[in-house]
Amino acid sequence: MAETVQAVMDSMVPALHDFVHLKIFSESEIKALVDRRRNWEYMLIRKETRKEDWLEYVAFEMNLLKLQTMRKARSPAAASSPSSPSQFHIEQHIHFIFTRALRKFKTDVTMWMQYIDFAKKNDSNKRLGRIYAEALQIHPHSELLWLSSAEWEFFSNNNAKSARVVMQRSLRTIPKSEQLWLQYFNLELHYVQRMRGRREILQLEGGHVEEPGGIASIVYRNAIKSTEGGLEFRLKFLEQCSSFPQTEKLEREIMDSIASDFPNDPEAYIARAKYLLPNFAAALNLMDEGLSNSSSPDKYRIPYLDFLREIVESEQVPESDLPVVTSKYHEVVQSTAPSPELALLQAELTSISPISELLSSFPTPTSLEIPSPYITKIGLLLSHAHLRLGEYDEASKVLTSALWKLNAHSPQHLESFAALASSAIQTLLITNQVNEVESIIKKAPLDTMEGLLKIYLRHAIVEDGEEGA
Repeated sequence: MAETVQAVMDSMVPALHDFVHLKIFSESEIKALVDRRRNWEYMLIRKETRKEDWLEYVAFEMNLLKLQTMRKARSPAAASSPSSPSQFHIEQHIHFIFTRALRKFKTDVTMWMQYIDFAKKNDSNKRLGRIYAEALQIHPHSELLWLSSAEWEFFSNNNAKSARVVMQRSLRTIPKSEQLWLQYFNLELHYVQRMRGRREILQLEGGHVEEPGGIASIVYRNAIKSTEGGLEFRLKFLEQCSSFPQTEKLEREIMDSIASDFPNDPEAYIARAKYLLPNFAAALNLMDEGLSNSSSPDKYRIPYLDFLREIVESEQVPESDLPVVTSKYHEVVQSTAPSPELALLQAELTSISPISELLSSFPTPTSLEIPSPYITKIGLLLSHAHLRLGEYDEASKVLTSALWKLNAHSPQHLESFAALASSAIQTLLITNQVNEVESIIKKAPLDTMEGLLKIYLRHAIVEDGEEGA
């Protein structure tokens, strides 16, 4: 045991002497460093070492490396000795610590990633190739390691061919991994963009440049076959296309596959309609087509209304198209059977500017027996719409109506009751409806009463202060 530690310490001697010679560290600092390292080395050759012990040793050496870098910049002697024994000593010692740690904790993917991160920061490219190879041999099913390896090969090592090989190997090992397929697709798009950029810089004419619809298209089709990819998975490919120029052909292929593989799915129609925006006429025509083709129109109408709410909320609709969108909303509402979902959608849309006034005449099915999970959302949304229009009495009525529909003393409704009651009390106090406020507080569960009383008392204190003034 002692011989092993001494051998490690002896190997450091030339570099440590060089630190003193270059005036990067003083003799007393080197003595303290030797003591610290010897203690670490003895601790790490125990049978029961913890992962944390190794990482603390690494952290200590990393801080030492930062100190060396700062002092080296201020040392003329160090600047004139670029190939001295101490130049890479600390960095190499950290590699040595990680190598030994990973023999003991080789199943720990997090530690492998910490080692990889260190090697990247210090431009240890030759080592990185070996680190990835060893890590993937032990963890062939780690998506994180495959993704990191391919990314490093492509973006840092500038080797697109090796990045492709890494992605192909990863997908032979984990063929159903959606993350890996998406990364492969993304790298192919980056590759085409890189080639196009080089041609523009060199002002080359003629020749063949791969289009995004080439290999990326093959990757997409194979991804769908291998993973039986659903709608959300396909839309992630579409999202990646939006980050690159000249991908229209590839985007159309993705949308065509969605149309053919999900002919009756409302969410698929919504995705296709969003793709057509800002052509609102075409988007609404497509949604109408989906409604007419649907075998369950009632189930289709709620997603259709939600689509309308979403595009209005995102303020994508220009003022000139608002009448068309609101008319379509009204048309779909009139043909939809009353339901809690419909009530919530109407409340959400009514609270959205700039069309709240246009929609204020639309009937909300308040007579419907609405389940309690919807009551709080609907009450708060509708009251917010009234408050924005300065209709305080209407806002108070909505809140108190929603409040008394809840079973206040049911434990599962306490949070909802507190939210509604707080809003109701604040709104009622604006119009000096003190009796209504006291009624709410008296009927409130004990667990909510203290918070509601505080709201009431704060208002009373403010009122007394204003009167005194």
